Amino acid sequence: MEAVRFAAGSVLLTSNRPALPSWNRGGLAASEPRPLASTSCLSGQRQQQSGRVRPDALISCAWHDARQCARPAGLAGASALMACALSRSSVRPTVVQSVASEQALEIWQYSPPEYRRLETRTLPAVDAMRTRRELEPGEVFAVVQRTEPGPDGPEFLKLADGRGWVFVELPADQRSGEAAVPLCSRHAAVTSWRFDPPENKMLDLREFPRFDSAKTGRSLPAGTVFQVSREVLVNGTIFLELESGEGWAFDQVPGVTVLCSRHQEQLWQLDSASQALQEMQKNELEQLLTPPFAAGDARLQRTSPAELRLGQELKGFITGVDYEGAFVDVGAERDGWIHISQLGNEKVYDPHSTVVIGQEVRVWISQIDADGNFLCSMARSRLKLRPRMPENTTLQVSTWHDGIVSNIHDNGAFVILGDGKGGVGPEGFVYVGEIPGNVPVLKEALAVGDRVRARVLKTTGRKVPELSLLDDDVTTFLKVPRTAWLEGKVYNIKSTGVFVEVVPPAGISPVQGFVHISEMKDDIVSDPHSEVKVGDSVQLRVIKVDTERRRVSFSMRQEREQGKGKGKGKDAEKNNI
Repeated sequence: MEAVRFAAGSVLLTSNRPALPSWNRGGLAASEPRPLASTSCLSGQRQQQSGRVRPDALISCAWHDARQCARPAGLAGASALMACALSRSSVRPTVVQSVASEQALEIWQYSPPEYRRLETRTLPAVDAMRTRRELEPGEVFAVVQRTEPGPDGPEFLKLADGRGWVFVELPADQRSGEAAVPLCSRHAAVTSWRFDPPENKMLDLREFPRFDSAKTGRSLPAGTVFQVSREVLVNGTIFLELESGEGWAFDQVPGVTVLCSRHQEQLWQLDSASQALQEMQKNELEQLLTPPFAAGDARLQRTSPAELRLGQELKGFITGVDYEGAFVDVGAERDGWIHISQLGNEKVYDPHSTVVIGQEVRVWISQIDADGNFLCSMARSRLKLRPRMPENTTLQVSTWHDGIVSNIHDNGAFVILGDGKGGVGPEGFVYVGEIPGNVPVLKEALAVGDRVRARVLKTTGRKVPELSLLDDDVTTFLKVPRTAWLEGKVYNIKSTGVFVEVVPPAGISPVQGFVHISEMKDDIVSDPHSEVKVGDSVQLRVIKVDTERRRVSFSMRQEREQGKGKGKGKDAEKNNI
């Protein structure tokens, strides 16, 4: 074995090259050609000038000598004529320059402790959105980027084929004492590839990992399985150094077609007992989820994920459980995903101990991507909404919008403007001084998923717009007698009281205020939810107006007589009402 160091600083072990191997001529289905873009021919001697020629009309230029361009067999019409016309074109050929950006790929293998497929993520985070693309146990794959492991998560690997990110191990659990579970490891042996062109062509090997490199005089026949000692990524194309030392192959003609694919020789096979168990679980799930009405019934209609809303509360049924979380059916066209961190308000160590297939659960929608995949949470206290920003959104200062609280910090809260339908909505920030109610702890006044009315304060010079939940002018309420009753509407309920919207006598738009739990009725109230619900109309009196902080406090109780009750005279003197 010899060590080779590349510019990126990585070290790969390559075996000494043996004599020419005997080729395996097994048959695999040819890869479908990719849509053709306007590109230069790989030989560097011809240039394709029109952008919509069929790939099979020009594919011969990729692995034949630049001075010859035979008419492709089986082609007729404009595609074949254009191929031959390009071969006789007087246009000055464009030579592809040497590529400077070469990256040696690391080779890894997915080897879990038991037979489980690993779904890749869109981002390097365990709870990130899944791509619905999987690694099979035993699969060998190339890595183009790695993250460093940290206290908040494991090391992540970005697959070179564009399938997404995977994590190297399941982190250790300090509370239960369970050690980290390794999932992926470096693959030190040679890798296997298969040459499957769309036509029965030969692939001319190159001396160096570049398209404009000289040819070695060796070629690969169609259907060849060959061993590779080194893989290098050059501008999206993977160049493959044959272990035999004959030269370099490449996995694709950019913008034309795929030529070589990884030949997986170490994939795991399920034993008969495991296959029988999976089949039994599948049958049980199908019986469990069989609807009690005939096919075609209106009640079987599924909701498009584009109709779901961020923060929406739904009931669903668990349809699958693994060591990372659970799938839930909420009546949408596809199942949602609940990560293990969102299975409960307390930390969950094993999803199987928390939920079972068929269990009815209550969930909140936390994220919806552009492809219709969505994440859910069963833990309201851990819920965070992640919206996608709409394109070309313009917000006007001083305008009011319906919104949803998406995240809470010590100094304020993030609010999504709009209903969050389809996971889309502009997001702004509300500082704690712009929130109604005189509560010391912000989470006692707001919770993620709460519906609010927000006013735009600033839009320029900030990463996100600055918002307010307070009206700009509350002086109108200074003239309202303490004995006058006003009609209000409950829009949020907390353990400390209720938030209401009230239209002042001389006003047009409603003003948001707060009714403390002690002002809901004469008797002691232990839970505001037992007295009112969101949307209720209630009768209110003004008891305090803070013009400096633009806050109005209301009461649902009758005014107490002078000298009775507590604090009536003091409150009146303080607020001058």
